[in-house]
Amino acid sequence: MHWVILAFYVAVFALVFWLAKQNTYLSYKPKFEKTIMHESIEDHIVATIQGTDISSAERYYRWIAALRMSTDNPVFGVGPNNFYDYYKPYTITSFRTWVSRNPERSTTHNYFLFMLVEQGIPALVLYAVLIFVVFFYGQKVLFRQKDRFSRTVVMSAMCCIAAVFINNFFSELLETDKIGSLFYLSIAVILAVDFASKQNSLTERPSA
Repeated sequence: MHWVILAFYVAVFALVFWLAKQNTYLSYKPKFEKTIMHESIEDHIVATIQGTDISSAERYYRWIAALRMSTDNPVFGVGPNNFYDYYKPYTITSFRTWVSRNPERSTTHNYFLFMLVEQGIPALVLYAVLIFVVFFYGQKVLFRQKDRFSRTVVMSAMCCIAAVFINNFFSELLETDKIGSLFYLSIAVILAVDFASKQNSLTERPSA
């Protein structure tokens, strides 16, 4: 999984670089009158792929604003909980949707960009490194386990972390108590299993 994470980072970076080069992203602006909410799951999936689903289009609108914001405050960001107060001047009108007024004051809908905008590049790098280290370490702990129960616990914890990581690419779930606590508890579970297995190994060693 840690190689998959690295490949994912490289792919996303390459995609962003390609879209930013010569403002290629402007060629993919949605059609305002066709960007709507779809009721059926089939229409919703098709619209998401085509970029005409209002939820997806609004994310593009804020992601672009977030990346443009980061160029003005690359190191320290604009400060915690300040995205809403600063992002409107950085938006691009051609990507605007029916919900761009944002009365609920929601943020970037991407945790990587959320960290980049509000706390700067160091925070983004630390989060990216944390995810890589967790999967690298988690796999090592998993392969060291001899009993099925411990392997199941570690695998479950890693699946929970993976689910949060994937969803964080489209939201900021770590900022909520219910989801953020599960993320950190899953890391704690992996550490606890590793500690317990090492303690058991020491007690099982024959005395000299």
